[in-house]
Parts: sequence; structure tokens; C-alpha cells
Amino acid sequence: MKYTMGVVVFLLCCCTASADFCIQSFNTYGPAYASQVKMRTQLLVELFNLKTDCEVFLFQEVWKKSHKKNLRTGLSSLSPEMSFYHGDESYRDVKTGLLMATNFNIQENFTQLYKVFSHGAADWFRDQLGVKKAFTASTVNVVDNGMTASIKIINTHLHHSSKVIRLAQILELYEYMNKHQSLPIIIAGDLNTTPRSLEWKLLTRVLKVKDSHFSVYQNYQKEDCTYCHDNPLSWGGPSRVLDYVFYRSGKLVELKATESEVYPKTFKGEHLSDHYGKKIRFQLKNKSSFQTVKDSAGIISIEEEKQVLKAVKSLFLKEKSKEFQRFIEIIESRLEELGDSQYPLFADCEYALSV
Repeated sequence: MKYTMGVVVFLLCCCTASADFCIQSFNTYGPAYASQVKMRTQLLVELFNLKTDCEVFLFQEVWKKSHKKNLRTGLSSLSPEMSFYHGDESYRDVKTGLLMATNFNIQENFTQLYKVFSHGAADWFRDQLGVKKAFTASTVNVVDNGMTASIKIINTHLHHSSKVIRLAQILELYEYMNKHQSLPIIIAGDLNTTPRSLEWKLLTRVLKVKDSHFSVYQNYQKEDCTYCHDNPLSWGGPSRVLDYVFYRSGKLVELKATESEVYPKTFKGEHLSDHYGKKIRFQLKNKSSFQTVKDSAGIISIEEEKQVLKAVKSLFLKEKSKEFQRFIEIIESRLEELGDSQYPLFADCEYALSV
């Protein structure tokens, strides 16, 4: 049995084994205006039933009840132990579009609506319909190959057009992750930003999560796009990467991305969404005592983290809005913690190395 997911956190219970697992993240393109949602969902489920080795599926843009029902019905045939969590379950009259399916035993589910969301007329209209950006976090129990661990899986969909709102949303993830520093974490979903953007740097330098695709291949190529100009369902623009699976280890558990694939794309000649999916395989194992003491992470300079924080703060200040004040305070608090030191920073979680 193997493991999978979109954003995950692990709590160690065992000590000498290792396990590998697979995570499938996919934006299903399910808004009311999207074409052929039912047909594309049927093809997606058929494909997964024919070929998948993943244990966790993280979907975005599952807005309609019928869409959720069709995914649940189709994916239930993958395993009699398949369980589901929809982000809408935690709120009345709210649509997050986030759905997780897993054959792991779910211990706990949590949904947090992002505090900064509205930006322009389109967002006002979405707000009237109850559509909200959010993240879900689910704790699941993994037992395999002599290893037992609890895993927290995070699924999210960041703002589609506003950089400053995406940065604020990432800082909300930062606050949540600070409460779970001992656990390995995987964050997956449609982040609506490109590699090496300020949002990407905030994730890798401040949240200190690794980009799984970058960890495997050390770079992105043109063919690695997840929102691509040759996809007839896309809304145009250059081919780019918008979908990710990030991760970091915990204090006692080492997490490593071993395979990364842009998948799925098409099935039976049909595009399944305006996005392509991300499929990542991980290896999970207990750390040695040496790793636990010192080398549980990569190294990143404090100065590099400070530069990112200052750049984000500058953008928030330009907004001149009270909405961003609490995020400015989060940044100022972190800068105060970092102080004047410029030496490399060692931590109890994995850091993305400078690129």
C-alpha cells in the first residue's frame, strides 16, 4: 500500500520503517460557466479507475452538489475504504470547491476561510453566491510497511488575480503551520502563481516548504506547464505552472519527493480541465538521531528570508488598507525574531535551498 496527497502533515508513531505514497492534485474546472463538467468528470473517474496508484486525491473547483456526488460515486469504486471531506461541510451557505478523497482513515478535518478575499466586481459577485477561498486540513492515519504515522493533508486554491491577496493567504497558511511545527507537511493545490514569483519565495523562504517538482528535477521546463496555451479549455495567455505540491519534513520524520509528473492531461482525446494535474510520489522515513539534532532541514540564510518578508510588507503598505494590517504585524513579528543575524538558519523542518 502506498500513500498520496495535496498538503500533508505527519505525526510519527513508529521508528524503523519507511513508506512511499502518492498525491494527486487536480483543479477540475467546475464553475457554472464551465463546459461539459459532467462528461469531463466521468472521463476523469474512468481514467483513475483504470490507472492510479495514489491514495489521496485533492480536487479544487468542485462547486456543484452534482459534481461532488459524481466524484464521490466514481472514486468510491477505487477502494471500499475510500473516505471524503468537502470543505463546504464546515460552513453553511459557503462554497470552497475543495474536496479530498483518500483510503486512509481520517481522524480529523478542518476548514479555514481566508480572511482577505474580495477584489473587484467579479469577487463581489462570487461573494454573493457564497463562493470563498479557503484551505482544508485533514489528519489521516497511515499504517504501512511497519510504519505508523498521522498525516495532516492541506488542500487549497489561492486568489486568481491579486498578488497581495495571495500573499496574505499564504501568511494565513504560515500561521496555521506554526501550530504544527513538529509535523511533516504537504501543501497542494492551484496556487495561481508561477515558480520564483514572490508568492513562491514566501512559501519556500518563510514557510520553508520545498517545491516537490523542483526537488526532483532542479528546474522547470516548458513542458511542465499546468496551465498551457495548447489546452482548448484554458483562458489563454502563455503556458505556465500554477499548480503545485509543496512539502517539508517534521522533527522526527523525513519527507522526500521522489517522482513528479504533470498528470492527468487528457483521456480518450478529451481535455479533462483547463488545468493539468500534479502527481507526486514521496518517500517517508524516520530520521536518524543525527538528522533530528542538526540536519533535519536544508539551510537558508536569514538575510534571504528577511528580504522576502520586507518585499511582501512593502506591497501590503502600498494597499493602504486595514485588511492587511494584521499581516503586516505578522511580518514585523517575524523580522523581530530574526533580528540582525545574517548567518545560515537551521530549523526543525525542511527549507527550500536558494535558487
